[in-house]
Amino acid sequence: MATLEFFGLRPLGGGEFDRPGALLGNATDQGIVGALLFATLLLPAVRKRSWLLVSGAAAAAITVATSGSRAAFVAGFMSLVILFATSWKSWSQGQRRGVALFSLAAIAAVAVALVVPASRARLMASSTVEGRWLLWTESLALFQDHILTGVGPSRFVDLLPAYHDTIWAAQVGTDYPPDAPHMWILQAATMGGLITLLPVIACAVGTLFFGIRNLVTAQNPLERESKLSYLAAACSYGVALMTAFTSPGSGPLAFFLVGGLVGLSRVPRPVKQTNPKLRAGARAVGVRVALTAAVVVGLVQAIPATIAEWPMKAGKDLVAHGQIPRADQQFLAAAALRPWDADTAMLAAQAFAAASSEGNSNAGKSAVTWAEKALAIYPGSVESKLALAVGLNATGQAQKARDILNETIASAPYNAELYMQRAVSQAILKDPERAVSDARRATELNPRDAAPWNLLSSIYNWTGNTQEAHVARMNAENARSGR
Repeated sequence: MATLEFFGLRPLGGGEFDRPGALLGNATDQGIVGALLFATLLLPAVRKRSWLLVSGAAAAAITVATSGSRAAFVAGFMSLVILFATSWKSWSQGQRRGVALFSLAAIAAVAVALVVPASRARLMASSTVEGRWLLWTESLALFQDHILTGVGPSRFVDLLPAYHDTIWAAQVGTDYPPDAPHMWILQAATMGGLITLLPVIACAVGTLFFGIRNLVTAQNPLERESKLSYLAAACSYGVALMTAFTSPGSGPLAFFLVGGLVGLSRVPRPVKQTNPKLRAGARAVGVRVALTAAVVVGLVQAIPATIAEWPMKAGKDLVAHGQIPRADQQFLAAAALRPWDADTAMLAAQAFAAASSEGNSNAGKSAVTWAEKALAIYPGSVESKLALAVGLNATGQAQKARDILNETIASAPYNAELYMQRAVSQAILKDPERAVSDARRATELNPRDAAPWNLLSSIYNWTGNTQEAHVARMNAENARSGR
């Protein structure tokens, strides 16, 4: 799937120039999983030279290359360095040549990946690096204000905007608000404060300590090879998460390999029992029951959550085609399949808000309904409040929208979209001076986006200031063309 996406095909949807994500849906997750598999398969492939292992290691390297993720590239390189440094002396001359050729092939795959515009733009862009530094700085400030217990799960995305500034607004913007600090240390710190951070660091240190101990005390070469592969995988995962966030796409595989690293392979001495066959049979039954229960519980949650993706996508498509009642039914179906997921209501509200901003009043009513559902679960969600304000403006409730926006701007003072919507509210309420002021503030925060300039031009035209309207319209054209 990753290879198909690399050559421009999109069997799972997406634009021609989107970064690939394959079945994981995220390019970084794809790359990290590839790096973990590469670390696990390389040594067995070198030793056995079986076509299956060699193909698996090669596929893992290609997965990393096609992801276009710098975090995955660094993780894969980390694995290679660890495995080379610890195993080079034990390899035969033929194995060394094979590894050298394999490494050159992996480097060639990376070079080929640079040909793809989306991957090349991602790898060569400096804006994401600058954005990371800003994100880490603001995340650290957030942690300092909640040092003991953190902000709690899922609240980062709503509280971080209070720490943004004009530099963030100009360099990063508000199109994709971060819901994690993109560094595992800061993620633990902001989510749970010192109460979470200290145990997490202890687990990381413990993993390295017990993993290295097990590697040194390995009983035979095969066990040592396995432990070394798992150690390389664990280190590569830790390095990748220094610029990425934890995810169910890559986490389970990483934790499974960590279990192999820290686990003991020694067989415990048998204990005398009055009836060993009966005791062994009871244990076997208990294990089967526990595994069956775990599988059933997982499927009960996973299957409906997966099925919910179909009505979610159908709802978005129907909104785009103006079929609001049918879209509402699809989103209701998705919410019924995934009742624990608060994002379902927020995503539905955003979809309807986008349509209502283009003048669809029916979409505005649905945006209000779904945004209120989302806010009932997470009252502080900036994204849900913005969708609610858009819906209220579209349904003639501008005063209520302005009140909500006043409150939201106080907690996210550098969000250009909030000022744009408040400018719309001001215009509906016949307050041209404040409408101009808010629209100009939006252009100051996001001067490279044409939307604020177009709004400012429309407001100037409404007030009869055609000269300023022309200037704003020219600025919108320059922003659209990248000048």
